[in-house]
Amino acid sequence: MSKILPLLLMVIPTVCNAETFYGKIENISAYDKGGMACVTNQAYNDDFKQIADSVSQDKTDNGAALKLLQFFQDEKHGSCYHVQNDGNFSIKLPDQGAQYILIVTLSTTHHVFWEYLIYHGESPETKVFNAPSF
Repeated sequence: MSKILPLLLMVIPTVCNAETFYGKIENISAYDKGGMACVTNQAYNDDFKQIADSVSQDKTDNGAALKLLQFFQDEKHGSCYHVQNDGNFSIKLPDQGAQYILIVTLSTTHHVFWEYLIYHGESPETKVFNAPSF
């Protein structure tokens, strides 16, 4: 027991310090394949930003959305989560400090919407992303 207690004390602060990002994608019902919400591991922020700066800034560009999502194929870069049908989502942030949050919505008719932001843990309020109708 005396060997386990120090390990538990090391784990507890990590769990308690974890922040949660809350988001909502408005108009997600127009995108019948739903949405994804992704978060970078902080060590890869610069890599994500470099890719984000290199793609079309048209938030409805399929190629840009695909390139941004491909970044997360390597699990060390971060994690992606399915967004609920009502558009609400929450993400447990893996690191303290600034991290990129990416949202992508998809439809079978190849309509897409993507947006990203850098989150500094500044507000527990829900961030609303406005996906356009088509």
